Amino acid sequence: MRGPLSLPLPRRLRQLVLANFACPGNRTGHLARLAFRLASHEQQHASRLCAEACIDLLPAATPASPATCLEVGFGAGHALAELRRLRPVGELRLLGVDASSLALKLATAQLGGEPDNAKLFHCQADDLLPVATGSCNLVAQVNCFGVLPRAQLAGACREAYRVLRPDGRLVAVADCWLTSRLVAELGRPDLLDSLAALEAAGFSKLKHSRRQCCLTGRPLHLVTAEVR
Repeated sequence: MRGPLSLPLPRRLRQLVLANFACPGNRTGHLARLAFRLASHEQQHASRLCAEACIDLLPAATPASPATCLEVGFGAGHALAELRRLRPVGELRLLGVDASSLALKLATAQLGGEPDNAKLFHCQADDLLPVATGSCNLVAQVNCFGVLPRAQLAGACREAYRVLRPDGRLVAVADCWLTSRLVAELGRPDLLDSLAALEAAGFSKLKHSRRQCCLTGRPLHLVTAEVR
């Protein structure tokens, strides 16, 4: 059997990091910093994947009638910035919600201030979102499912369903940075929990495919769903 040192470098680093994080009380130091850097890279890769999937699903639009995309849990704003880069500004209206005040500052900076076509809100994903019912063409989520406590998952899925138009779509990307052991320890929903919650909220035609992060090699899960 091959030992960790015989594996390719990115995979070896990933295994060492995850082994370190799987041991309670041993999540600090240089391995923790390395883990943060790898996680940051995966987050940006997941954001690009989500934005590209959104662009493929957004309807044709004009400056007079722009499409509306809401990102739930926008974090540092990578996906929103990528969406704005991929679609002409006048054809897309961006909305975002996040529970972190720091994320609000980071995303605002990522977007270059407060552009006319983007509006960010500070609230929980399962709160009554400050977005009108049936007003969005698309709802996007990047790693939102794995961050939400289980108690908030159902409410977040219901709110995503509420704000979508009858022909609206949901696009979610979930990476697998946390090991299954850590997911259980932290009380976070796994992918099957998330798919079940989406279906219970009313979503249909759920599709799931696997991609791969180019640096770490870890799988990324792309989920799309439609309003019934």
